[in-house]
Amino acid sequence: MRRPLEGRSILVTRPGAAGAELALMLAGLGARTGHRPTFETRRLPAATDLDRRLAGARGLLISSKRGLEALLEERPEIDRGLVAHCVGRASAEAARAAGFRVGVVAEKGGLEHLVADLLAETEPAELRLFWPASALSEAGPLRPLEAQGAVIDRMPLYQPRSILAVADLAEILTFEVFVFASPSALEGLFAVADADQRRELGGRVAIAIGATTAYALRAAGWERIHVAQRPDNEGLLAICLEQLAAR
Repeated sequence: MRRPLEGRSILVTRPGAAGAELALMLAGLGARTGHRPTFETRRLPAATDLDRRLAGARGLLISSKRGLEALLEERPEIDRGLVAHCVGRASAEAARAAGFRVGVVAEKGGLEHLVADLLAETEPAELRLFWPASALSEAGPLRPLEAQGAVIDRMPLYQPRSILAVADLAEILTFEVFVFASPSALEGLFAVADADQRRELGGRVAIAIGATTAYALRAAGWERIHVAQRPDNEGLLAICLEQLAAR
């Protein structure tokens, strides 16, 4: 009996155990799969006015677990009374485990979805949020909140960097479908690709874990993008089956 993803070749760039698990799940459905994380994270020193800026915040904007972890490394004694508004359940669970009260959670999609939920569920003019961010994070999605009076204080506390070599591209380019769980994964891939290779990659199929990753893919010139409805392996698997299964 033919399996639904037979004939497909899918490269999973999601790092860690979650990425390895997804590659195995896709292989079990017949796809030729690879698991190739494209980046690692380097901690950045906090700005010297971190304490002053935290004192002026009424809450936190947590767009990733890495941002929260970096903040807790810098200030393990941070006030747990700050409300954490989070992108994704994983970030919310990490914030709750760290002792924060969790506010608005965008369970589907990325930063744009959290902004939409905050606009719908809070009084934006009362929001004073500190954002422990990646150096690559784009502030553009926050503009609708800021236009309504919210103040978002972004401080880069970590920076993704590519772990690929140019020689890796020969194998990478044998895949027709690429699964991305963050904009950092795309940055790690494109960091070693020349202009022609970027154009070639942009013509392949991309599976994005959420709207923020899809936004980065579009901005990079990627053409065929499918977005998971849930930001987890189950959501990624479902969109792969929906879009790639033989009919």
